[in-house]
Amino acid sequence: MEPTDKYKYYAADDFANDEKFWLWVVENDSAQTTFWTNFLRENPGKQVEIEKARELVLSLNQPQNNFSEARVKQLWQRIETTRASLPNPEPARVYSLNNYRRPWFAAAAMITLLLVSGALYWFWLKNPTPVTLATTFGERKEFRLPDGSKILLNANSNIRYYDNWGSDQDREVWLTGEGFFSIQPKQNKQKFIVHAGKVNIKVLGTTFNVNHRRQAVKVLLQTGKISLGLKNAEKPLLLKPGDFVTYHQGTTFTRETVDPEHYLAWKNNLLSFKAESLENIFQLLRDNYNLQITTEDLGILQRKFTGTVPADDLSVLFLGLQDGYNLNIKQEGNNILIKSKTPAPDLPATK
Repeated sequence: MEPTDKYKYYAADDFANDEKFWLWVVENDSAQTTFWTNFLRENPGKQVEIEKARELVLSLNQPQNNFSEARVKQLWQRIETTRASLPNPEPARVYSLNNYRRPWFAAAAMITLLLVSGALYWFWLKNPTPVTLATTFGERKEFRLPDGSKILLNANSNIRYYDNWGSDQDREVWLTGEGFFSIQPKQNKQKFIVHAGKVNIKVLGTTFNVNHRRQAVKVLLQTGKISLGLKNAEKPLLLKPGDFVTYHQGTTFTRETVDPEHYLAWKNNLLSFKAESLENIFQLLRDNYNLQITTEDLGILQRKFTGTVPADDLSVLFLGLQDGYNLNIKQEGNNILIKSKTPAPDLPATK
């Protein structure tokens, strides 16, 4: 039996305990994304178990409140480890119960409490815990970040950040997929930085959309101001509302002015297309819904489609494509085969 054949017999709990599965769900590892996408295509009957396992992993990976009981215990373990590694640690002092009657003991206890709290805070800043927020295929979800900012994640997307956002630190998140940000400005003008591949997006207080998939980054500014910079680049690109910037790895920024509402339709649970090629539409369906779409007629991919359809009822889209382009669309689980109902006419011979 091949090593990967074991997954055919896995239940949701088995998937949730698998290291490769975690790398796919939490870290969005590209190799694992390819593996699990192929696995689902070859084993569509495992779709329900996979979705249950994803929900279980994501629930276990949700951010915890700062200084929870478990977090305090973890910090104390780190403190004890660090203290034990110091040369000749000073032995702990033992006080008599009679000391509690002394007037200065209350003050001493308060000072000790402050010192302990300070130590916990210092360790929290120096030893942050990574937090991942994610959505599954076909899911949209809004999250509130530690500073009060909000992010609405589109399907099959995630952001990562560390839980040590202090009052004097820049706020940084790492995005894979697509998300709409509504940033809470801070009095001391802390920057909010979104890392999307090689693109760094710096803001103070604004609303904007970022799409980061397959080494391409697309940024739309709705309100406020942001700047885009590439790693190791000198001059950032400043955006104004309505600017839409595209970056492909190894190229430069491309900017155009657009209608933001068209690109933000997904926030309202809609899919909006304007003269979009079917090839791009099918790629979106793979990204957001894990649909594996194939066609025997490559000419279909170059056809253009304009329209707005519900994001939670793809049958409307498929009916529109089927009737508008005389197609035969057959779906089995997550696999979709698209054919032309009538063969394309032969091109006239050239002399």
